[in-house]
Amino acid sequence: MKTIIIKTQKELDKIKEDFGGEIIIKETTEWLMINRKFEKAKIKISGNATISYVSGNATISSVYENATISYVSGNATISYVYGNATISSVYENATISYVYENATISSV
Repeated sequence: MKTIIIKTQKELDKIKEDFGGEIIIKETTEWLMINRKFEKAKIKISGNATISYVSGNATISSVYENATISYVSGNATISYVYGNATISSVYENATISYVYENATISSV
């Protein structure tokens, strides 16, 4: 399985929707926006990654370590949030399946 490590929005935008592999977003150099679904890829957000929003039909496998997401909305899905990860707001039809360890969701 191919793994791509992402640090910028430009790098994320270059990935085709049919990419089959693992996308790891970590140690970002800017706030990223994820608003599309990668049907064949597993997306992980970790380290000190900062995401301004996850929306639309985006699907995230896990958010962990010190990763921060400001907003999760639309039909976005996040399976696991753990470690010291933080999500500020979840609204509309967005789904978070499991939250554990020191992970925080401020507003639902």
